Amino acid sequence: MAGISSPRRFRRSKRHRVRTSGRDHPDPAPDTRRRVLTPVELLEQRSAEDPAALAFDDGLSSLSYGDLRRLVSAVARTILEANPPAGPVVLAIDSPSLEAAAVIACAVAGRACLPLDPSHPPARNRAIIHSARASILLTDHDQAADPGLPVVSLSELPPPLAEPLRSRLAGDAPAYLLPTSGSTGQPKLIALSQVALLSRATALGRQTSLTPSDRTIAGVPSTRFYPGLSMFLMALGAGVSLWTADPRREGLRGFIARLATSRVTIMRAAPSLWRAIADLNGLREALCHLRMVRFAGEPPLWSDIARLRPVVPDGCQFMNTMGRPSRRI
Repeated sequence: MAGISSPRRFRRSKRHRVRTSGRDHPDPAPDTRRRVLTPVELLEQRSAEDPAALAFDDGLSSLSYGDLRRLVSAVARTILEANPPAGPVVLAIDSPSLEAAAVIACAVAGRACLPLDPSHPPARNRAIIHSARASILLTDHDQAADPGLPVVSLSELPPPLAEPLRSRLAGDAPAYLLPTSGSTGQPKLIALSQVALLSRATALGRQTSLTPSDRTIAGVPSTRFYPGLSMFLMALGAGVSLWTADPRREGLRGFIARLATSRVTIMRAAPSLWRAIADLNGLREALCHLRMVRFAGEPPLWSDIARLRPVVPDGCQFMNTMGRPSRRI
């Protein structure tokens, strides 16, 4: 797909500003004067500051920061009591909120996590599990096929740990293993540390000028995808609420209804999703609180911005971080 539909210069206006990102407009540099906190430490901090504040809403359930901390602690206790051998923990979890908690819980238990999509072919998931040398699989549903390693159900959780949460993984140790699509013939695993991923997420939060009053929404269903994981940690870093939405489950009109319910101020979605909803009734009303559109997943066209202008509020900014720097807007 071409990144830009026309070579003409985009005219900036006071009504609709455009932000840039890329080598010519680098992300904010991390603050080297202080240590970067891990997601576990951030969760402890957020839950102590305002335990009732909304942290995560997936359309099926919602969690305050206090709820999220208790859920993380209970899942971490489940892993510790299972005492699996060395190796990452596989997450085959349908519930987005439970999966988000399990991602942090693995670090509390001193394990890297490997989130997998339970709907993917069992043979593909088994190959990824074997490649990662995983130790145990956590799930919230019955496994249709043998994954090839011990399975622990999260349907009934123990009480939370008695002690404060702490990461048993070093900040620079591999913490998240994310499989690629396998377009080259076989999925590969990308290893990310807590500090590396959180530093990037925090920089994005500063770039979007996040405040506690913001409500962010990701047009991806869960944290098993890098965009969802990055948005989750960005929200955690800023102490804001993250809403996730799954257009496949809700349908496009249900997706718009969810936008209206969340009163979203920052939305991250691929241009193809924006194109699918741009002309549907009710979108302008659903986006009446929006202050920033973040294009991701694929480069947008100039026509995408022109098409969205009539349905976003005055002053709404557009941000793109895809493609070559010369194509970034």
